[in-house]
Amino acid sequence: MVACARCKEVYRIESIRAGAREDWGVRAFRISFGVEGRWNPCEIMECLFDRIGEVRTFDGGFACEPDEHLGLVPSIAVIERTRTVQFCLTGPLQEREAIAIINQAVSEFGGRFHLGLRPLTLERWEQRGDSAGLALAESRPLGMLLPPRNRAYAHA
Repeated sequence: MVACARCKEVYRIESIRAGAREDWGVRAFRISFGVEGRWNPCEIMECLFDRIGEVRTFDGGFACEPDEHLGLVPSIAVIERTRTVQFCLTGPLQEREAIAIINQAVSEFGGRFHLGLRPLTLERWEQRGDSAGLALAESRPLGMLLPPRNRAYAHA
């Protein structure tokens, strides 16, 4: 990841030999985060719809799929009752690359909404042998489930 000093945008630079990406196959990486701080799901939904893409609701929350013109951006799911946000990235990616992209999105998300995001779990999904979709290949905890810390935020 490289930040442009002039326009302040972040760009991903990669070097991949020809044909290497096809060898990885399609994978999905989903990282779940516990939310600390002021929790306003309606504000989050409106902002995601305005800036990222289509938002669809489900029982207990909502999910946002990024528009295609945004490039490699994770989808975001907000589960209101558990105060959890999930970032998911799908494609022919290695774990290190997917996590770097998700971490950048998490940083921007937390900063925009003044939230502390504690990593909870990482899930890796891979193509099934019958090529009928993805199956959970691994799920591992990323942090201890600690009670929320008291935080004070400056008013802007």
